[in-house]
Formats: sequence, C-alpha cells, structure tokens
Amino acid sequence: MFTYNEYNADIFKTNRCIHFENILKTAKFKLCLLSNDSTTTLNKDVKVEMKEATKEQKEKLFNEFLQSENKDLNKFTTIAERMTFLNLPNDNKVLEQYKDVITDDKVLDNHLNLIRLLKSYGYIKSKLNKIDGESFKVKTIDTIYNKIHIIRNFEKTFNIKPLQVDYKTSEPIEIKDELWTFVKKLFRSTKDKPKDMNEFKPIYISMIKNICDSDMINDRRVRDGKKQSRVYSLNTDYVIAHLKLNQFINPMAKDFHNEFIEVFKIEPNEELLKTKNKNFELLDF
Repeated sequence: MFTYNEYNADIFKTNRCIHFENILKTAKFKLCLLSNDSTTTLNKDVKVEMKEATKEQKEKLFNEFLQSENKDLNKFTTIAERMTFLNLPNDNKVLEQYKDVITDDKVLDNHLNLIRLLKSYGYIKSKLNKIDGESFKVKTIDTIYNKIHIIRNFEKTFNIKPLQVDYKTSEPIEIKDELWTFVKKLFRSTKDKPKDMNEFKPIYISMIKNICDSDMINDRRVRDGKKQSRVYSLNTDYVIAHLKLNQFINPMAKDFHNEFIEVFKIEPNEELLKTKNKNFELLDF
C-alpha cells in the first residue's frame, strides 16, 4: 500500500502543468495554447489583484461564519475544521484575534513551525525517530524536524544559546564539506561554507527564517562611522503571541526547550486546564 501511494504521488508530481490541464478539461474549460516555444508569466498586477480578491473572499466567508447561527453549513467546513485543529473556543472575540491563522494556510504553517522550533531537543529527536520508522529515509530528509535538528546541533557545536541571533563571537569555525553539502540541500541555499562566526550569522538567520516567518527576527542597520552593519534580535512579542495561541491546544506547556521556558516565561495555563477539554492531547505536530 505504501509503495502504491508513493507511486501515485510521484505521478502527480511529474509535469504538474499537464495534470492541471487535465483537471481544467474535466471541468469543461476550453484551453487555448498561446505559444509552442515560449512561456508567459502571469502579469504582476493581475497576480496582486487575484491575491487581494482571494483574501477578500476569505474575509467575507469568515465574517459570515461569525454572524451565522448555523455554523455547520458546508461552506464553513474549512473554518470549523481549523477551529477544531487549534482547539479554539466558539467565541467571536477569540476567533477575530486569530482570523489570519484560521483563514490563511501559510500563516497556520508558520505558527506550527514556530512552535516546533521552540520544542526540546528530545522532542525533536523523538519526532525524527517516529518519522524514520514510518517512511523511507529518502522521504524524510527535508522534514521540518531535520531542519530544526541541524540548527540545534550548530548551536551546540558553536556554543551559542538556542535562537541567540545576537551573539557576539567571531571565532573561526570548521564545518565538514559533507555536512555543508547536506545543509545547502536541506535549506536550499547557495551560500559558501562559512569560515568564522561572523560569516555564519547571516546563514544562521536565514536558516531560522526558512522555518518561520521573517517577522520572528528584528533586523536593523546601524552605522559606526563609515562602516554599516546589521543588528539582529529575537522578536519576543511575536513569539509570545504565538505561544498564547498554542496554549489552547497545549495548556500544560509540554515539551518546550528549557531555554525558551525561561526566556518566554512559558508555564501551564491553569484557567484552560480547568476546562478539561478532551482535545488537549490530540494535536501532536
């Protein structure tokens, strides 16, 4: 069964354009080939217009959901499933606060990845072991947990605290060629192997941003005479906001890295625990 599913998945990943054309034809669309020897990119203005139209449609549907007395309608299925997934209460004030994560897949993925990045080394290792046991090694190489595992190992090797993006050291470092080749592939990077911690810092920052939204890290330029440099810092308010959302599904604050427990004052939410919600243990991502 696994081989059959992987075979089908590989088929659909091959020439997506042809598959998309077949879907359109099945839906009775009439296709017109504009050119045999060139491709036409989507106009930027049209792309922006489509993005804005999609956002407006999602907001309209979300507002209808808030105002509707019957939230079991088929058109509300995705919103209802997202609420269940995040264990959010049916409270319009709370739902309004987390509208983006409910309606936007990219925002949800960013939230989940940020929370994963804050998990303990043992938790990340256990997730990797579980994935390795359930699939072929080649299919698990580019998982988010492998990326986090690489970051944690670099932090340990170079003696910096987890997510310490403002470290000051500039000591020389040594990274094996085999490891750096793997890192470049995993993070889709073209950067040369760094020779010291100064060269490593922008790479370290980009690795974190590869996992999470760039808003997680503050970035500003400073000038010292004629020399200009970048200063990085962790956006603690941004991280805390995501931790508050995570409390709905993880009020016991389980499996976080000790460093982050201290920095962000992560602790169980006693008020939520009193509700004894049956979904508290369901979300294990």
